[in-house]
Amino acid sequence: MMSGRGFCRLVGAGAMLSVALAASAASGAGPAAGGTVAQPGNDYAAAAQTLADVRSAIAEIVRAEGAPWTGPAEYKAAAHRALFVIVGDEPARPDAAAEAANAANGGAIGRIEHLLDRQEDRPWEPVLEGALANLRSAAAHLRDAGDTRSLDDFNEAESLALENLEVAQGRPSDPGVLGGLSGAAANTELAVPPGGRSLDGCSLPHEAGYGVRDGYLAYRAVPVSKGRAQLVPLSGGENMRIAGNLVVIYTAAAPLVQQRCVKGSGSDRDSATR
Repeated sequence: MMSGRGFCRLVGAGAMLSVALAASAASGAGPAAGGTVAQPGNDYAAAAQTLADVRSAIAEIVRAEGAPWTGPAEYKAAAHRALFVIVGDEPARPDAAAEAANAANGGAIGRIEHLLDRQEDRPWEPVLEGALANLRSAAAHLRDAGDTRSLDDFNEAESLALENLEVAQGRPSDPGVLGGLSGAAANTELAVPPGGRSLDGCSLPHEAGYGVRDGYLAYRAVPVSKGRAQLVPLSGGENMRIAGNLVVIYTAAAPLVQQRCVKGSGSDRDSATR
C-alpha cells in the first residue's frame, strides 16, 4: 500500500504546483470508462459558500480589531455584518419553507442545517455538526457584541466569536472533526464539483477526476497538457505523484481511504495509495 515511492513532499500549506492542464479538465465534460459523472447538486456549492461566509465573518472581525474606531456605531456595524453572513435572514417562524429559503438565500448556519437534513449517512456529517455548534456560539457572541455599550465588553464578545469561527473554519490538512469546514471541503465528496468525474478511490487513476471511497476523497487527478500551464492550489494536499499524463494530488484523507480499501478488498487490490 502507501510506500512513499513516487511521492514528492510539498513544503508549506500554501504550496502551488505548476502543471499544464485545461481549465476544466479536472471536472470533465462527460462520462468516461471507469468513472461516473457527479450529478449536479447543491452540496458542493453549499459547502463552498458556507466556508466563504465563515472567512468573510472572520475578516469583518479582524478589520474591526485593527481599525482605529472609538464610537459604538462602527464596531456594532462590524458585528452585525459578521452576524448576517452566519445567520442570513433569520426567519421569524422556524417553518420548513423559511428554513429552505434561508439555506438558499444566505446564512452559513442555514446551509449547514440543509446539508445535514438527509437520511443517508455521510463522513462529513460529524464535521459539519461540530462546525454548526461553533457557528451558533459565534452568532450568540456577535449578538452580545452588537448589543453591548462597552468597548471592553465588545472586544471580549468579539474575541470569543472569532475563536468559534476559526474552529468552524478548521484546516484542510485534517480530515477529522478538527478539520472543520476546510477539512470537509478538501477531504470528502464535498470537494467534487457538479459534473466532476468520481473515480474509485481504491484504484490508481487513469483519467482526470476525483478518487472517492465511502464519501472520503483520496486524491484529485489532473492532466498535463502541452501548451497550457496553470497554477493549481493543492487545497490541503501534501503528497503528489506523476502517473503517466496525470498529476495525482493526494488528500489528508488518503490514509483513511487506504484502510477502507484494505478492509473491503484485500491486499491484492490495485490501490490508489500504493
